[in-house]
Amino acid sequence: MFDDLIQEISKKNPLSLQEKNELISLLVNVKEKTEKISLSFTKERWVAIAVHLLAFMRRVKQGESLPPIEQEIWDQVSQEMKDVSQQVLQTYGMDKNQNIENTEIFLLAVHFETAKFEQ
Repeated sequence: MFDDLIQEISKKNPLSLQEKNELISLLVNVKEKTEKISLSFTKERWVAIAVHLLAFMRRVKQGESLPPIEQEIWDQVSQEMKDVSQQVLQTYGMDKNQNIENTEIFLLAVHFETAKFEQ
C-alpha cells in the first residue's frame, strides 16, 4: 500500500533509502493507531500525511523546530487526535532522542481531524 505512496512523493521530494524506510515505518504506525479509532484516509489524505511526515523527519534530523502555537489554536483540535498524533510522533522522536514539540503534534492531529470530518 505504501510503496505507491512513497513513489509518488519521491517524484517531488527525492528520498534516501533510510528516509523511505523511516517514512514507511511512520505510515504503518499511523495506520495501526488510526484503525483503532476507526479513522480511515483518502489517497489524497495519505499523500498529505506522508509529505507532512517526511518534512517532520527532516526537521527532527536537522534539529529544526517550528514556532510554538498559541493555546487557543491548540485547543481547536480534539484531545483524541492529539493523543494519536503524539503516539505516532513520539516513537520516532524516542528513536532519535528528540522531544516532540506540541506544534508537530498539532499539525499531524489536524490531518486526523480533517479525515474524521471527511468520513
